[in-house]
Amino acid sequence: MISRKFLQMLGVGLLLASCDKEQKLPPDNESPSEFAVYWSKALDSNYYPHEGMPLQWAPEYIAYYADQTTDHGFVKFRNPETGALIGIWDDFLPSFNYRGYDMRTAQTENGDLILSDNTNAAVYRVAPPKNGVPPSTVWSHYFPSGFIRDPFMLYEEELFFAVEYYAPGNRYRAALLRSTAGAPVFDTVFYREALPGWEYSLVNPMVCRNSDGDRLLVAKKSELGTGEFRLGLVAYNLDRGQIEWEVDSLESGTTSFGGIVTPMLADGDTLFALGQDKVFALSVDNGARFWTYQSTFSDVHFTQGSLLVWADKVYAKTFGPQLICLKKSDGTQRWIATVGETQGQPIVDFGNYIYHGREGLFAVHKQSGYVKHWIPPQGWRTFYQNPVFDPSTGKMYVASATLLHCVQSVP
Repeated sequence: MISRKFLQMLGVGLLLASCDKEQKLPPDNESPSEFAVYWSKALDSNYYPHEGMPLQWAPEYIAYYADQTTDHGFVKFRNPETGALIGIWDDFLPSFNYRGYDMRTAQTENGDLILSDNTNAAVYRVAPPKNGVPPSTVWSHYFPSGFIRDPFMLYEEELFFAVEYYAPGNRYRAALLRSTAGAPVFDTVFYREALPGWEYSLVNPMVCRNSDGDRLLVAKKSELGTGEFRLGLVAYNLDRGQIEWEVDSLESGTTSFGGIVTPMLADGDTLFALGQDKVFALSVDNGARFWTYQSTFSDVHFTQGSLLVWADKVYAKTFGPQLICLKKSDGTQRWIATVGETQGQPIVDFGNYIYHGREGLFAVHKQSGYVKHWIPPQGWRTFYQNPVFDPSTGKMYVASATLLHCVQSVP
């Protein structure tokens, strides 16, 4: 069992590249403090939170995927106050191989879970346990001829998936699908087919609204050939039923790593996206580029990176240890903090800090970039994934490979 001392604050220095003059770092002699630990519960063996389903919080439950053995997996629900087990769901389709490494989830307005098993192209809607009634399957759907690109998008109770499969004539096809969360009926929004000798992907679908109030379904489009790739964007107007705009030459190169699997975010009239070694800010209305941030480090790239927009700042996490803060209006670099490597973990915003975890869990002050708290790794593959929060109490829930903790977040 991990001691209550395991969450001590460390005075980790901040690497400043360009920081506003009015921003102040906490004093170097600030006395250490520790999180209050409310409870810790042992998880099942082979639970790898950096690869499996992220934690999900609701007032009634904490949910996580547990891969106990090579031939059985399930989703567990625990009481947020006590950590007591309140339900287990394991109604997977026969296609499921119990790995769960590509399991992703989202929550509907009524607290149901949407689970996407990307490896096996299966989607589920699960009702959580309630008033002593165990969790149950609302519906499930299996795509037998393709696979789902990670992640999916839940927007106003509609699901948007990127799938790939071979169409008649052995043509490689990428498509964006839509369904209401209430029924497993998936309609094709639009699709593209690859040129001979190429692969074509539509990835990271997200929905935002343009200045006219229309809903735009935006996805990255990736074309991959022998030793060459091209990365662009396409925006489909869901209300008008047509392509709104496309960007064909966002980035190109000799490797597909970097910008393909990383998320996009919209904030007002601006769309933010990661490339291989760049951060892009573009117009939601027409795809015009506002600015581009080019990494100044030769070994920095955004493979499996993450993005967060807060106030006048954009935070971009690299595959390596760098967390980069940019000025939202023009992409000027404000500071860089060192917080450990990434494998697709999101940047989580709560209170005065942003949190990021894999090799330990870091809390970074949003204004200054000061790394205030750090949970060290507890051994081989004991990585931490995104914490989740109870906004009414400030309690934070975070899992390593062996334990699920309920602790107090940074003040």
